[in-house]
Amino acid sequence: MAYLDHASATPWHPAALATYQQVAGSLIADPTRRHAAGRRARDLLESARGAIAGMFGAPPDRIVMTSGGTEAIHLAVLGGVAANRTRPRRIVSSAVEHSAVLAAADASGYACAQVAVDRLGRVDLDGLRSELGKGAALVNLMHANHEVGTLQPVAEVAALCREHDALLHVDACQTAGRLPVDLGGLGAGGPGWSICPASPRWPRRCCSWRPTTPTVPRRGPRPTPTRCAGSCASGCQQRSTTWPSTAPTTVPRHTSSRSRRCTATAKRW
Repeated sequence: MAYLDHASATPWHPAALATYQQVAGSLIADPTRRHAAGRRARDLLESARGAIAGMFGAPPDRIVMTSGGTEAIHLAVLGGVAANRTRPRRIVSSAVEHSAVLAAADASGYACAQVAVDRLGRVDLDGLRSELGKGAALVNLMHANHEVGTLQPVAEVAALCREHDALLHVDACQTAGRLPVDLGGLGAGGPGWSICPASPRWPRRCCSWRPTTPTVPRRGPRPTPTRCAGSCASGCQQRSTTWPSTAPTTVPRHTSSRSRRCTATAKRW
């Protein structure tokens, strides 16, 4: 039987699996500690952060590791509007956003509006312009649809958001590791751009592991934490990082043609 549901979950790449098993079995320390084992764990975590930052064309200090797509999306939506309370209390989403995005918008306490899409699933730019004219704190837009694969006009939407001083949340959960997600190249690098959650589902092409999804707050205030705990990771994420899960991101992409390089990376830790 052929397995075709890679948009939901995809098999491990052998090099990614080898890296994860080696790290999980040997580096057990908390990367926030200053002893030798903690520093080694921190070095690995920062190496993974740098690899992810390079993929997005973003500074490494703007990468926040989360436990998965749902947490990343909730941090982007709920934390994003909480950190920008001077903007109008409205959230605008395309009608085809993932249910986690729409649920987070509904949970925000803000007024919510949805913009229709055309027969191919692309957001109606005229409809979005009309909704932005009514004021909005945040616009939610997926990079690609998780069911039919439609690519959204991110650059055009980013321009509209800048024009109307709205933040833009780009959900790249289906494209990171499969398509280029360079934020500047997408036209999402200007002042109107806010946050991009990227997928944990990268093992085949990007060699990552499922329970880690980076969130990239690009510019302006960082998202407000959406849970209360000791501050173990960063100013906008208050929990300990599941750092062994980030290790496979250090394995080079397109490993089918670079097996030696992958093996060397797997042995590094």
